[in-house]
Amino acid sequence: TGAAGAVYLGGGGQRGASAAGPAPEVSVLVVGYNSMDHLPAAIAAIAPACAGHAFEVHFIENGEAASGAWLAAQHPAVIVHPPRGNIGFAAACNLLAEAARGRWLLLLNPDTRAQPGAIAALLEAAAAEPGYAILGGAAIDPAGRALASSRLAFPTPARLARALLPAARACPPVDPGAGVIPVDAVSGGFMLIARDAWQALGGFDPRFFLYAEELDLCRRAAAGGWRTGLVPGARIFHDVGSGAPRSPARLVLQMRGIATYYRKHLNVLEARLCLLLHWLGCIERLAVAGLRAPFDRRQAMAARAFARVALCPQRWVGGYPASGGRAP
Repeated sequence: TGAAGAVYLGGGGQRGASAAGPAPEVSVLVVGYNSMDHLPAAIAAIAPACAGHAFEVHFIENGEAASGAWLAAQHPAVIVHPPRGNIGFAAACNLLAEAARGRWLLLLNPDTRAQPGAIAALLEAAAAEPGYAILGGAAIDPAGRALASSRLAFPTPARLARALLPAARACPPVDPGAGVIPVDAVSGGFMLIARDAWQALGGFDPRFFLYAEELDLCRRAAAGGWRTGLVPGARIFHDVGSGAPRSPARLVLQMRGIATYYRKHLNVLEARLCLLLHWLGCIERLAVAGLRAPFDRRQAMAARAFARVALCPQRWVGGYPASGGRAP
């Protein structure tokens, strides 16, 4: 039956607390972007992932509008917010968080599928380790291997220099039975954060249209005395990039996001050095992908994407405009 005020999704019917009812323990915030191929599985996985904890789901579509209509018809307990165009991931999360009522906010990408008990594991870790205001889980690929995005480190010139060595890019194994592991940052695609911390930090910086917003948030949280941790037992399947991880346009946005982070948090010399090292990394990956492209379609796609950022760094080194939104 679950806790009072829970929203039940999928299976044999739905019900949820009204806005005047008891506040849920966690508000799940989902920002869509042309995600209909993935959204049904993502939404259906939420209730088993919460495992009886009271929750609500808020959704907004940044791309086409079909997903909102589908949710209204198939999952009326989901709170669907009117689309406002492509306002960016950070701004959309901020909008949903304003309407959320949970003590905890759970940011969830629509191209993910939380494993049963995954969100409950985050909530239970938060209760057992109250020193952590931000917790993330282990994103896994179809083979069950943890993705590098599960645990993020604040980039520094030394770390970026080491990353030029292919062996240094391997994701270290994570023991699913381990407790909370202190980390610099966790992915914004599966992030639990205490509402009071979110409000004190002002949520995401909306200038990060897409990518690196979680690095910025976790860095500001650390400066404010809040800790960030990884809960390896909270596992979630992530179809990275909704099937287009090597899209040239997506990679440009990724590079703009990290460039914005460097320019915001590092001094001028460090920022320029990090931008140079990141550019060298793109050149290296372009060279490797180009050599393999004749024999591998995915490498050919990667070569096209890295060509756009390696050969035209002016597309991204300036980051996003200070006023927020997409750079031209």
